[in-house]
Amino acid sequence: MGRIYEERGAREDQCWVWSLFGILANPPGMHTDGRAPTLEAAKADFEADWQQWLRWLALVGGLDSIYRSGRSPDWLKMKNANAPAARR
Repeated sequence: MGRIYEERGAREDQCWVWSLFGILANPPGMHTDGRAPTLEAAKADFEADWQQWLRWLALVGGLDSIYRSGRSPDWLKMKNANAPAARR
């Protein structure tokens, strides 16, 4: 779903980084990542955008239409025949 981490060496007002991932579609204007000065601010921004995405998702067809837990029938497993592991 996402993560929040501290980036050492970044400017003090942007040292906490947050990101949502695994989202296949999102409403216009919604951010899927950002920076914040404190952990609390990063958590608040993360939560706000996650909730915004869930509200938007409910409007466009529900959670089941985009996200399914577990294995997906759409998953393709590919092998690279040129990879060293394939030639062993």
